[in-house]
Amino acid sequence: MQQAIDSFGRIDILVNNAGIVRPARIDKMTDQDWNLCMDVSLTASFYTCRAAAAHMIAQRGGVIVNTGSPSGFGHWGMGNYSAAKEGLLGFTRSIARDLGEFGVRANLIRPVSHLTGTFTPEIQETINETARLGIPLLWNRPMAAPRMTALPEHVAALVVWLCTDAAGHISGRDFYIQGDEVAVLPEPEAIRTSIHPGGWTLDAFDDEANSSYIFGDIKNRFVRAN
Repeated sequence: MQQAIDSFGRIDILVNNAGIVRPARIDKMTDQDWNLCMDVSLTASFYTCRAAAAHMIAQRGGVIVNTGSPSGFGHWGMGNYSAAKEGLLGFTRSIARDLGEFGVRANLIRPVSHLTGTFTPEIQETINETARLGIPLLWNRPMAAPRMTALPEHVAALVVWLCTDAAGHISGRDFYIQGDEVAVLPEPEAIRTSIHPGGWTLDAFDDEANSSYIFGDIKNRFVRAN
């Protein structure tokens, strides 16, 4: 940060784009696998945001863009990466509140672009079997564009636009970008609410009317078929 100040006099934009994956099913994930993903994707972004925030507060303006991932919606074998990237969303929403009064904005993007990489044979075999059984590996919807046509420059265009004055009204929000598609993702909201006078008990949850209304349409999409 100091090097940027020395070179340019101020910091107007911070883009946190670091990420690293160490795929493993949760029972085989090591402490090192977990800590490395947390350090690179989440903790490093905390350090840079904290350092930039002091300068942006003093100059009464600035933009932060953090790079999340669709893996945050749930991704087989990526519990460490998913947790780090989804933690980054909560962090982004929070610093948007911390810094809003100073004219500083913070948003998160979930990009998909063409990447190359390999899994171990054991992981790849399990992925193939899980897919055969219909268990969604990533998110719960098809991707809009083939990965080969989802290019980094498509992602870069969104990042740059979010840093312009045209996006001055946008902060604390979550965007998905892949090839031809961009989506604004909703802020957390309750999809159903029920009130039980006196507070909830086990008997109240077991009541057929309550259980049907609150939980009736929830299905386990991840169980292996017999």
